[in-house]
Amino acid sequence: MARDDANYLQRCWTWDIRRRHPLFPSSSIFKTSQNSVWRLEPSLYLPKILLKAVKTVWHHIMIDVLSTSGWGFLAPGVKIVEYNSRTVLAKLAQFDYLIPQIETETQVYQAIEGHRIRPEFIGHLVEHGRHGGIDDLGPCKVTVERLHSLGFVHRDTNRYNFIVSPESEVKLIDLECAKKGNAEDMQRELAQLPEKLANESGMGGMGSESSDPFGSDATQNDY
Repeated sequence: MARDDANYLQRCWTWDIRRRHPLFPSSSIFKTSQNSVWRLEPSLYLPKILLKAVKTVWHHIMIDVLSTSGWGFLAPGVKIVEYNSRTVLAKLAQFDYLIPQIETETQVYQAIEGHRIRPEFIGHLVEHGRHGGIDDLGPCKVTVERLHSLGFVHRDTNRYNFIVSPESEVKLIDLECAKKGNAEDMQRELAQLPEKLANESGMGGMGSESSDPFGSDATQNDY
């Protein structure tokens, strides 16, 4: 069945679009459209436009949205995610007109902090990083080698498990598959790294079969 471009884009959540684009400049708007091979691409860039955002930022923890692994939407604007080996709910405004709703809820959460009325407020979701790619091979390799120096191999070094900050600092996530390894394991993991970072198939990213905690382990290294 053919898909209407406008309707298709309405179904593309912010997180999905961020995973298909490079790091956005600050306070910028991109108009996106589908090309002939069904890939999102920017067609208009409007700089110096202040984007709307939640202004009530009171919690000390900031969580980069790309450091979470998603399982799917529980309800509109409510997503089940994995964060720090915990299953938690993430609430987000998918469109500008929903921001006031999140703003109000955040203010109320702050007002009733410590009164045992609501679930734990873990932190604020922010968009500061991007996933690694083949251009980040150098810093990604350094981070993997740092893990190896402690005696561990990651075992799932797909590009979506590397978070690159605007300062090009690289962090590894999804460490639940890591285990103690020997020199051969570490050498193999480093040898596979360029191929993993260059892989644009989406394997290991949010929404892929391999990112399902109850699904396949197809992206894991075989050691």
